[in-house]
Amino acid sequence: MQFLLHMDQKSSISSTRSLRLFLNKVNQQELDDTTHYSSDIPGLTDFQTTVVNYALVGLTSPGSFASTEFDVESLDNTGFSLLHSASKYVTLLLKLLCSKHYEVRLQVLQYMKETFRVTDSCSLRDNSDGIEDANYESFLVLHSHLITMAFSLEKHPACLVEVFNLLTCTSGKMEFPWHLNDKSMSCIEVLQLTSELRNASRRDEVCCAVHGFSGTLVPFVYQQMQEILLQKTSPVERVLQPLSEWLALLHHSARIDQSIESREVAATVVKQSAPWLLEDPTDILGIRVFTSWKVLVDILQDEDAVVRDIIAGVVWQLRRHITSLDKGVLDVVSHVQPTLALELSIEAMVNIWWKKNRDACLTTLVEWIEDDQDEKDKPASEERLFERGEINTYREEVTFQRLVGKHLRLCSKRPVLL
Repeated sequence: MQFLLHMDQKSSISSTRSLRLFLNKVNQQELDDTTHYSSDIPGLTDFQTTVVNYALVGLTSPGSFASTEFDVESLDNTGFSLLHSASKYVTLLLKLLCSKHYEVRLQVLQYMKETFRVTDSCSLRDNSDGIEDANYESFLVLHSHLITMAFSLEKHPACLVEVFNLLTCTSGKMEFPWHLNDKSMSCIEVLQLTSELRNASRRDEVCCAVHGFSGTLVPFVYQQMQEILLQKTSPVERVLQPLSEWLALLHHSARIDQSIESREVAATVVKQSAPWLLEDPTDILGIRVFTSWKVLVDILQDEDAVVRDIIAGVVWQLRRHITSLDKGVLDVVSHVQPTLALELSIEAMVNIWWKKNRDACLTTLVEWIEDDQDEKDKPASEERLFERGEINTYREEVTFQRLVGKHLRLCSKRPVLL
């Protein structure tokens, strides 16, 4: 079977219809077989993954051996096959995702991620792309199963990472409420579940995947919290508590003693969520917004160049609040050097929040200087003399303090609006 798949993909070998029908018959029997074989049988897992690979090729390659059994004449090779297909394809994916072999589930999840990646900019309800409501409803069933896997069923870390990576690709297109075990969940409740899972997990790769997914929820959470606060039916602290806990986890993920992958995810989340976490357009976050700014300035001083480069792009999103550069410069330059980005970010924070919350803005600047001074004054212990572990060798405390001090002096010259 693997040989035929290989030859089918690498050459134009023509096979007889009887051979195709035979292969598909065998494959279908294996997929329909409900017998629970022992995992100790030599080669069983490899055989199962080969069967699954054969079935997936049939979904994506209309001209392949595997496509004969299925009606795929209307499908193309552009990567949209799953979204353009009928519900039986979703049914097949659901069945494979329920396999007891994690290798099978992992293979299917990776296939789904690659398939959905090309639809990143497409709306699932866009009929102009040929996606009908019936297929959308089938996809909702698949999405609900992925949610159940993420927060209930899936225990294998590699599969759990792929589930959250897949949800990260698709969550922006899915309307709330979502469903978990027949229970409807708002975006705030989903955010709470991610925080709980993040706290419970001891696997760094799982934590990174969960946190990356949770970042895609920020726009929805912000909007829902705004609507709840406008109704004035719940205390502000209770409404904002889930986001406060999530911000604390974001701050923790950006610490220098966390893995590079964790800090990269934190940088990506802050960059993507800047319009809500940094600007807070409707002023619902209060002083919590300065936690986001603290994460930003910390990441901009990270010792890893990749982490700094990721977050430096946030300056382009804040460009309308930056007045020290000639107007229009940042409109054509989307990326700046991280050290310059640090200074421009502090300027943007002051320009945004001086009028909105002058006291908190000043307090934040002073705390940044004090925190850096406290870190500088800490004596080096014997254990850390020759170990870089938690020491940021890139961060220049004096340079940072000078930048903050510069803006404190500028703030002292600003008019006080009563």
